[in-house]
Amino acid sequence: MNVKLISLKIKLKSLAEEARIIRKEERKLVQSGRGPETGYLSSHRKQVVRHAARSTHVAYGYIRGRTYQELEVSAKTEPDWDAIAKMVTKYSHKVDHSDMILWSKDPKLVCKQAS
Repeated sequence: MNVKLISLKIKLKSLAEEARIIRKEERKLVQSGRGPETGYLSSHRKQVVRHAARSTHVAYGYIRGRTYQELEVSAKTEPDWDAIAKMVTKYSHKVDHSDMILWSKDPKLVCKQAS
């Protein structure tokens, strides 16, 4: 596994840990009777962190040679293909938005440069 891919794996694990930490802090606020103050934390976890974690997960799976169907079995919305393509380009090789769309539609198509 190359250093860039390890960096992406660390990013993925960091985002998962961030969500756990935020959830823990939300629980503390609720238990201390300050439940209404959890709004910002909850919003950040559900919108910012979740979005980044999903994009990172899909980019990591793409680079590792997984099919989109293996990564997201029951996705109800389209991921942010632009963000995913930027991550793949940063951590592996140049890829564009259209390549990502083709990959997501074909259950047999995998990344040509999978490690």
